[in-house]
Amino acid sequence: MLNREMINKRIQTGLLNSLIVSSLLISLMTAAEENVTAYRGMTWLNVKQQVMVKDALVIVKDHKISYIGKNHKIDDTIHTIDMTGKYLLPGFFDTHAHFSMGAISVSMQDGQPAMVAAAKDDISQWNGQKMLAHGITQLRNPGGDTQHNVTYKQQVAKQQWIGPDAHVAGLLLDKTSMAGLTYQVKKNQDIVDEIVRQKQLGVDFIKLYTGLNESELELAINTAHQHGLKAIGHIDNVSWTRAAELGIDGLVHAMPTSLDHLTKQQQTQYNRSKRPGAFTFFEWFEQVDLNSKPMKQMISTLKSHHVVLDPTLIVFKNAFWGDDKTVTENPQLSLVHPDLLKNWQSFYTFNLGWQANDFARAKKAWPQVLKLVKRFHQEGILMSIGTDVGNPWVIPGVSFHQEMALMVDAGISEFEVLKMATLNGALSTGTEHISGSLEVGKQANMVFLNHNPLADIDNTRSIALVVKHGTSYSSDVLLGEQSQ
Repeated sequence: MLNREMINKRIQTGLLNSLIVSSLLISLMTAAEENVTAYRGMTWLNVKQQVMVKDALVIVKDHKISYIGKNHKIDDTIHTIDMTGKYLLPGFFDTHAHFSMGAISVSMQDGQPAMVAAAKDDISQWNGQKMLAHGITQLRNPGGDTQHNVTYKQQVAKQQWIGPDAHVAGLLLDKTSMAGLTYQVKKNQDIVDEIVRQKQLGVDFIKLYTGLNESELELAINTAHQHGLKAIGHIDNVSWTRAAELGIDGLVHAMPTSLDHLTKQQQTQYNRSKRPGAFTFFEWFEQVDLNSKPMKQMISTLKSHHVVLDPTLIVFKNAFWGDDKTVTENPQLSLVHPDLLKNWQSFYTFNLGWQANDFARAKKAWPQVLKLVKRFHQEGILMSIGTDVGNPWVIPGVSFHQEMALMVDAGISEFEVLKMATLNGALSTGTEHISGSLEVGKQANMVFLNHNPLADIDNTRSIALVVKHGTSYSSDVLLGEQSQ
């Protein structure tokens, strides 16, 4: 039996424990409140619903959105930032950034010349910081040195490096060898082994390249899917129509330059004069009829199989206007890593060997490229905004805004382009449950603009503040840190 003294002692002990627990809870609640920030007074451009919400309020708690909607009275203890006159969007998503790729060179291997793509962590960090400064909080790297790409992804996730969160592929599967960029497939088992290896290293998807034939492409797609990975492709030998039928998840570049997309007569004309390499970019468009049966079939097949497209118009615009100083002497090229810029100025460009007549023909064909992209959009094919960072004259961050402007040039509305630049990027990577739009419970990835991008898409460049996972970044500070 317990006597009265023992009972009183236990009651006192219980009360003391309760007080300790209560104090801990109060401390934790106070600490949590310190992680709460409210942004109020801005116009929220809701890309998902395509509506404007004036005098909006967004509350960020523990790196996520806890409220977003109309402005209202909140607790005075919450840290509040007045964003009156600003415009709020989700953080941008660049779906085509080879952020680790360095200078391209030629070396001798077994007595034969071979292309080499350097990869460096300092280039990854450089590009990541520049892109975040321009409002990009997420990116997709569609291929490069596997370890360098995974390292960037992991270092950013651990907050050791500053930059957008990354969704990465490794070496591109191809029949040709380019050290630092492709894995050379010599037999079918190579495809299986390399996909398994990349999966183990931590890639998020697989990138397939132009040299693969149909059976190799099918094997690669099926193997990727068996291991829970999506497969996207930059393909040419196999038509986009057939790739979609085989189950490919995404295609990159607005260059479906397979012969199978031309009529028989167009194929004959094309084969008479076509040249290898980048001349294809405009020669194919000189022949194609966008209303032909093969093209209609291709577009309907992409739609029915839910294939996502990443047009990267800016990298081709740069190539077509590669004889123009506005491209090759753009003052903002100072934002390109010095190794890359020197490489482009001295050796590596897509239009190597082009003459004046080639540039003239390319520019004349450019409206066809824009018409094709508009057709994709009109037919309801999901498209995202990608730039091809790492390739000639593409400026990290800056070219993302150039790409959006080109989409508007193609005849797509500003609101639709903003959706491509945000939500569609998340949809294309399967991350829409945590990002891509501003909703309660999603990551607090946001961009505040000084001017309305619906009035002029170039206003996406007027960045006032970038917020990633609830942390605010000044564009000027991010750009200034790397220039020192």
